[in-house]
Amino acid sequence: VSVPFIGQMYSGYKYKVPLSDILRNFGPPNGALWLVLNTEEYPTNITAFRLAIAYAINYTQLYDLYVYNGTAFAQPFFGPISPVFPIYNEVMAMDHLHPYSYNLSLALHYLNEAGYEGHFYVILPNGTLIGDPSGTQLPTIPIYAITPLTAIDQEELEIITADLQQIGISATVRLVTASYTDSWVSPKAWPPIVDLGWGPDWPDPIFQSLVATTDIQFGGLGGDEAWINVSWVTQTDSYLPFITNVTNQTLLVAKIYAFLYNYAPYINIPNVDNYYFVQPYIVNMTYNSFGGYWYNTIAYENFTYTE
Repeated sequence: VSVPFIGQMYSGYKYKVPLSDILRNFGPPNGALWLVLNTEEYPTNITAFRLAIAYAINYTQLYDLYVYNGTAFAQPFFGPISPVFPIYNEVMAMDHLHPYSYNLSLALHYLNEAGYEGHFYVILPNGTLIGDPSGTQLPTIPIYAITPLTAIDQEELEIITADLQQIGISATVRLVTASYTDSWVSPKAWPPIVDLGWGPDWPDPIFQSLVATTDIQFGGLGGDEAWINVSWVTQTDSYLPFITNVTNQTLLVAKIYAFLYNYAPYINIPNVDNYYFVQPYIVNMTYNSFGGYWYNTIAYENFTYTE
C-alpha cells in the first residue's frame, strides 16, 4: 500500500484500533533511489551543473509526499550506502556531511559557474540571465524514467522539474520501457539524467553499495550508472572491500564519500521505508531488508480491542 493510501486502508479496517497496532515500520531499505547524472556527457559532465541541481531540489516537498498523519515513511540520506548499515552514520559524522538540502542561492551560484565553464546561459522566471551571456541558451534537458510510473513517482518528477525551472533549467520527463535501457551501454548512449535506483545483492555496504556504483569497470545499469571515472577512486575501489583493518577501511570510505558529496553524481530522492500492515494479534514478526520476514518466528497472542 503506497503512503497516500494508508488512510484509506486504515479507515477500511474492521477493528477500531490505533494505527500503530496494525502498521509496523521496519525502517529504510538497503538501497537507494536517485537521479543519476551522467558525469561524462554535456551538460551533466560539469560538476558545478550537477551541484546546481543538487541544491535546486526542494527535498522537504518531496519527502512530504511520504508523510501520513505526521509520521514520515521515508528518510533523507546521502547514498549510495543506506542508513541500515552502521558505517553510513560513522562516515557521515566523520565527514560532517548531511543530505543535500534546498538552497536556491547556492544552486544559482553553481549554475552561473557552470554556465561560464560550459559556455551556456539560462533565463530565470523573472527574466534574469545566469551563466555566460556570450554562450548559447541551455537546451531542454530530458529526465528519463522507466514506465509505468506510480502516482507518487509522477508527483516527485513534477516537483523536480518545477524546481529546475526555478533556476532556469527546462526539463521534460521521458518515459521508456526497461528493455529500452538495454542500449545504454556507454556514456554517450546514456541520457544526461535518469531516475533510477540501486540495491545491494548481499549485505556488504562497501563492495555492493559503494564500489559497485563508483567504479568505472562496473559502468552502466546496475553499477556505476553515473559513469564515474576518477582514477584514484577506481584504484581505491579495487582494494577497499578487502582491507581487514576496519579503521583504515572506514577512513577510505569517508574519503570517497566526501568526494562524492562535492562531485554530485547521484541525487538521492525518497526511498520509502519497509512497512507492513499486520494483524494486531501477530507477534514476533522478524524482518530485515535482505531476507524479508520469517514465517517460522510468527506467533499469535490474544489482543483486546474496543468497538
